[in-house]
Amino acid sequence: MDTRNIARTEEVLLQTATVITAAETQIGRNVDISWCNTVTICVNYTNGDETSYDIIPKFVISGDDVPIGYWSTGAIQTFTATKFQMTTTGTYYLTLIVTGFSTIKIYGDATGGTPTGTAKVTLTLSS
Repeated sequence: MDTRNIARTEEVLLQTATVITAAETQIGRNVDISWCNTVTICVNYTNGDETSYDIIPKFVISGDDVPIGYWSTGAIQTFTATKFQMTTTGTYYLTLIVTGFSTIKIYGDATGGTPTGTAKVTLTLSS
């Protein structure tokens, strides 16, 4: 049987509903995405005293955690990591094209106030 065109989907629970932290912290474990075309991050977020909660996807490249981001266009170029920010209670989805990457890490970071909110984070990996 030719299996080259069979789609594969896998769901990975990174974190059950857990109180979030006020420091950029890895959520769950490193996840192998070498076989994936897309990763959908699902965050069930309950807002607490914090102002917002940021999700920061990073890829492992040559042993380093490399975030998604962009370079400035000025004479002195600087790199800014992209953070996906949530400010209200809800379920949020973010789909990334990850073809060519082997490992993803998801980081979270609460800003403002004292973090009392919770987040459940699940990844859906698809070929």
